[in-house]
Amino acid sequence: MYPTSEVMLADVRSSRHATTTESRLTRSPLAEAVGRVGDRWSLLIVDALLGGPLRFGDLLERVEGLAPNILSQRLKHLEREGVVMARRY
Repeated sequence: MYPTSEVMLADVRSSRHATTTESRLTRSPLAEAVGRVGDRWSLLIVDALLGGPLRFGDLLERVEGLAPNILSQRLKHLEREGVVMARRY
């Protein structure tokens, strides 16, 4: 799916992973973000997407040293976590 998709950051306000008021009070926004994103490659991918949507190949070029299979895995993880969303083009 990803090689023919445009990937963008998701609107976290409408995320299916919305937290309850109680859990929001016990976890800081940074702790929540790190919990969703988690690893180095994912952080670099999110950083690359801060400027706006990118196609798979463009995203691969922006994150130096990242293999296509790892990018695909990380995008699937970030999409499951509600951090990014893919749109076919």
